[in-house]
Amino acid sequence: MQNLKIYIIAGEASGDILGAKLMNALRGQSTDYMDFHGVGGDRMIGYGLHSLFPMSDISIMGFAEIVPHIPRVLKRIQQTVDDIMRVRPDVVITIDSPGFCCRVAKKLQGSGIKLIHYVAPTVWAYKPKRAEKFAKLFDHLLLLLPFEKPYFDKVGLENTYVGHPIIEDENNNGDAKRFKEKNRISSSEKILTIMPGSRRSEICRLMPIFCDALEMIMKNDVAVRPIIITIPFLKSTVQKYAFHLPANTVIVDSPTEKMNVFAASNAAIAKSGTGTLELSLAGVPLVIAYKINVISYWIVKSFIKVKYANLLNLVMNKEIIPEFIQKKCKAKLIAKSTLKLLQGGDDAKIQVKEAQEALGKLGLSSEMTPSIRAANVVLDIVKQVRASKKPYQV
Repeated sequence: MQNLKIYIIAGEASGDILGAKLMNALRGQSTDYMDFHGVGGDRMIGYGLHSLFPMSDISIMGFAEIVPHIPRVLKRIQQTVDDIMRVRPDVVITIDSPGFCCRVAKKLQGSGIKLIHYVAPTVWAYKPKRAEKFAKLFDHLLLLLPFEKPYFDKVGLENTYVGHPIIEDENNNGDAKRFKEKNRISSSEKILTIMPGSRRSEICRLMPIFCDALEMIMKNDVAVRPIIITIPFLKSTVQKYAFHLPANTVIVDSPTEKMNVFAASNAAIAKSGTGTLELSLAGVPLVIAYKINVISYWIVKSFIKVKYANLLNLVMNKEIIPEFIQKKCKAKLIAKSTLKLLQGGDDAKIQVKEAQEALGKLGLSSEMTPSIRAANVVLDIVKQVRASKKPYQV
């Protein structure tokens, strides 16, 4: 047995989840002892990471927000580079967070250290020249999406499509019967799940539209039971907008209970994002809605090159899940589309079938999970590094 040193860096919550899954898979795919160093959050630390500093020090989003913290972030970049040279790992894995990770990678150029980046930049949506930048910084790229590969093949960056980690989540294992009994939901009622987002600004913008849509839906189908999914610290904000909804509306803020809601749902209205993938994974037909500030929308629209907001629509290259974005984000349109799904006819059945096909393209039901595929690539590179026995250069 060998003692492998893996340096792994995550800069935000989603990266921490991805990193923890990868660490778990690395241990499962190798008999060698692994010593994990780097930067990560609670999940990665739980799998044995020695975090150099709190991940929150570099978890800063947005230009205006990051400006006051630039000196600290620059200090953390250099501190990370110095630590990597001290640890002398077999490989460095950076996860997403390109602002931080690319700067670390740039400072490591010429050191002889193999650099792997997990989660490709969205060159297919905007700024395709970023592929060239990554080719100059990294030795290998782990791709989540099947259509990303040509962009990086073109610039000569070695890459492997591993699949999207969302498919590893057991979102279809909820207890529908338990949820219905707990909330006294009869077999004749249709459960409509509403997911307005995980940011206060999203809830303030979307909840009034979703509530109006719900009122229209219930005028046409009185058997609908609304269930709103949120997170604990935003529950009071959701309640503020939901006060005029039927008294039997249920607001859920528990991750475990969320799985039960998914299992019981007949249809859903959801803010565009990861939650829509969770719903599709659980076999729930849904409509997607999103709206942002008008100025922000026109700025984003000027450089976004894709037709759809939802990942499954992108994978299938057609709108299998109805999207109501910006000008189309209107209660009347959302209500009309949702009613069709609640009827449980062809619209709902076709969407669920095509969503499963799209999830299959992301790796669902394959023999290996995305994390295991990623771990195998990392271990192969480590094996090559060990075989070459090239010393690091400081």
